[in-house]
Amino acid sequence: MLILSLLILFLTGILIISILWPKEDNLNHFGLKFWLAFGIGSGITSITYFFYTLFLNTDLKGVIIPEIILLAILVAILFFKKPEFGILHRKKEDILPKNTLSRVISISFFVTALSSLLSFIIFSLKNPHGNWDAWFIWNVHARFIYRLNHLTDFFQNSPEWSHPDYPLLISATVARCWKYIGQEQILAPIIIAMLFTFGLVFLLSSSLSILKTKNQGYLAGIIMLCTFTFIQQGTAQCADIPISFFFLSTIVLLGLKDKFNKNSLLILAGITAGMSAWCKNEGILFVISILTARFIALTVENGFKIAVKELALFFAGLIPILSGIIYFKLHLSPVNDIFLNQGINDFVSRILTPARYTEIFSQFLFTIKYYFGRLTGLPLLIIYGFLIGINIKKEYKASILTIIITLCIMFAGYFGIYLISPHDLHWHLSTSLYRLLLQLWPAFLLLYFLIVKTPEEILDKLKLEENQ
Repeated sequence: MLILSLLILFLTGILIISILWPKEDNLNHFGLKFWLAFGIGSGITSITYFFYTLFLNTDLKGVIIPEIILLAILVAILFFKKPEFGILHRKKEDILPKNTLSRVISISFFVTALSSLLSFIIFSLKNPHGNWDAWFIWNVHARFIYRLNHLTDFFQNSPEWSHPDYPLLISATVARCWKYIGQEQILAPIIIAMLFTFGLVFLLSSSLSILKTKNQGYLAGIIMLCTFTFIQQGTAQCADIPISFFFLSTIVLLGLKDKFNKNSLLILAGITAGMSAWCKNEGILFVISILTARFIALTVENGFKIAVKELALFFAGLIPILSGIIYFKLHLSPVNDIFLNQGINDFVSRILTPARYTEIFSQFLFTIKYYFGRLTGLPLLIIYGFLIGINIKKEYKASILTIIITLCIMFAGYFGIYLISPHDLHWHLSTSLYRLLLQLWPAFLLLYFLIVKTPEEILDKLKLEENQ
C-alpha cells in the first residue's frame, strides 16, 4: 500500500509534466523530468488529500477516489494535447560517458551518491523518527491529520510550540501514505525524506547537464552530497530539504525557459514556486523574491512587455496552488509565533537596537564559515573557480541575474525576521540559521556552475594550444 501511494503520487506528477513539457529533444532528460514529477506529484496529492479530508472526512476508499478522478482527467488532457508520453525516453548518450574524464567524474558522482545513501540509511536506523522538529512539528501534524475526525480540532487545540501555522505539504504527504497503509508506519516519512534528499541532488545534477554539460552536473552533485550536515538534515524528516527542492525546481525551470524559450516551463515554474509556499513559511518569501527578481531580470534583459507576459504565465501555475494556501492561512492557520501578541512598538524597539544587527551579522558569518567553509564547500569552490575561470554566456544572463537577486532578497528577508523575532536571539539564530542557509545552498551551486567554465572547455583549450 505504501508503494501504491507513491506510485499514484509519481503518476500524478508524470502526467502533469507530460502535459506541460515541451517537445524539445535537448530537454528530453529522464532524470530531470522524473524528479520534477516527484516534487509536483507530492504537492498536488498532498493538497488533494488535505482538502478532501478537511471537507469530507472520508476513509481510504474516499481518499483514493479523488486521486483516481484526477489521474483520469490528466490522462484525458494528455491524450487530447499530446498522445506521446515521451517522459521515459532516454538517449544512449545520456547513459554512457564518452571519454575518460567523463567516466572518472561520473563514477565519482555515483560512488559518492552510494556512500551518501548508506549514510542516510545508518542515520535513519539510529533516529527512525527524525530529529526534534520532526517529533514536535512535522510528524505530529501528520498524526493529527491522520487521526482526527475533524481537522479543525488540530488548528484550534494544537499547542503553540507545534507551530500549527506551518504549511502541510510534508505532513499531509506522510498522513496520506499512512492512510493507504492503514497505520502510522515509520517507514513512510523515512522514504519521503530520502526521495526529497536524493531527488534534490539528481535535480541539480541533471539540470546542469542540460544547461551546461554532464560533467558540470556531476561536479555540482558531488559538492551537494559532500556538504556538511546535508545528509543528516535529509534524515531529519523536516521540511528544509523539501523546500530547497522546490526552490531549486523553480529556478531550474526558469533557466530552461531562458535557454529553450518554451513558455509552458513558466507554468511549471509557477507550480513549483507555489509548492514551496505549501511546504514551509519561507516559501512565501521565496515567491515574493522570485517574482521580484524575475521581473527585474527580464525587464533589464528583454524589456517590460516581455517581463509582464512571462510573469502572467508564471502566475497561471502559481495561482491555483496559492489559492489553497490563502484559504489555509485565512481560515485554518493561527498567527505565526513571530507576530503573535506583538505590536508595532515591539518591532520598532528591536529594529532600533544596534546590538541585534551585530549579533545577527556575526552569526551569519559564523554559520557560513562553520557549515559551508569546509574543504568541500566554499574554499574548494573558490579555488576551483580561480583555476578554471568563468564564462558567462548571453543565454544565461537573465537566469544568473534572477538567482542573484532572489538570493539577496531571501538573505534580506531572513535577516529581517531575526531582527524582529521575539525569541531569544542567540537561541533563534543558533537553532535555525544553518538550516535556512542550507535551503539556499543548491540554488547557489546552480548559480556557481552556470558561471564557471566546464571541464570540457578547459580540455578543448589545452588541445587547441597543443595543436598550435
